[in-house]
Amino acid sequence: METVVRLSGVVETILGELVQRGFFKTKSEAIRAGVLGLGKEYHLLEELQSDFAYAKEFDRRVKSGELELGTESELKSLLRKKKSGD
Repeated sequence: METVVRLSGVVETILGELVQRGFFKTKSEAIRAGVLGLGKEYHLLEELQSDFAYAKEFDRRVKSGELELGTESELKSLLRKKKSGD
């Protein structure tokens, strides 16, 4: 996915300074770091990592024959249960 971002004012100045001072090689790199920081601050990163680990375990169980694939609806139901902590 590609996203175009237009920045101005103090935000653009800070972004330029981050690159100019060598904290990041490019503005894109600085923006990616900022988005990841927000994801961490709001616990989204942990949630996504947890979802990924759950998906890997689910895949392992299907491949081992321990679990059979169901319908898309059944899979969505399992994921909802996982998110709600059931």
